[in-house]
Amino acid sequence: MLTSLLLLVCVIFVSLQNVVTKFFKQKCSGGDICFSAMSAGFALLIFAAVLLFEGKFSFNLTVLLFSVLFAIAYGVSTVFLVLAIGCGSVAQTTLITSYSLLIPTFFGIIFLKETAGAATFFGIIFLAVSLFLTYYSKSDEKPTAKWIGCVILSFIGNGMCSTVQKLEPIYCDADSGNIFMIVALLMNTVFLMLFSFMREGKAETVTTVKKGWHFAAMCGLMNGVVNLLVMILNNRIAASVLFPIVSAGNLVITFLLSVALFHEKFSKRQIGGFIVGVAAVVILNL
Repeated sequence: MLTSLLLLVCVIFVSLQNVVTKFFKQKCSGGDICFSAMSAGFALLIFAAVLLFEGKFSFNLTVLLFSVLFAIAYGVSTVFLVLAIGCGSVAQTTLITSYSLLIPTFFGIIFLKETAGAATFFGIIFLAVSLFLTYYSKSDEKPTAKWIGCVILSFIGNGMCSTVQKLEPIYCDADSGNIFMIVALLMNTVFLMLFSFMREGKAETVTTVKKGWHFAAMCGLMNGVVNLLVMILNNRIAASVLFPIVSAGNLVITFLLSVALFHEKFSKRQIGGFIVGVAAVVILNL
């Protein structure tokens, strides 16, 4: 029961991050790097609070290595996700980035020898069909090269984030999880903020902080909770089940919110994809 509740919170918060990011982009035309830096800073607070509460941690060069790897993947994922949402549909962006969670899924099956029953494979097939149907459209409106590039980079970054999170507890001590995330998020906060001043300029960075800090706070805190829950759920659920459920659930909720809040419209084929996505969630829970 507790595992199901944690999984539900994880799915909801993943979806709400995209919605909050869209609201930020409606408020601020620039400041994408600064927003990502602030979000990382607020996410860091979640793990710092857990570390203070538990009062124990383990840190060595191996943990540092995983922190660096996660920091790079996280930075790429968040910055290009903000850019993609800013120049495209929330639902379409979520759809493509949802594919990224298949990276740790197949990594778990192939390299970690995790067991995967028939329901898992059928669920993954349903998920793939859902994502294809939802994205496919005969509309003359074509995605821009900027959106395609941003969403691909976010896809790779997000998939690698989840993969690193899966590997870290295997090669590091059990007490290293929080410090692993704190170091990675601290790197992101510092380096992305410095990069924001260099790339976006002092004026735009200061303006973004003033106008978008509350959006970054909401997005970052939810992101911190999601990453914490993923670390917890990794020890309770196989990656071949955990990540497809998060992916499909995120797709369902984001589509509902996209219609309700941003009035995005979808074809009958895309609605069919939505229904198949619901079926994927059910099958993956069998």
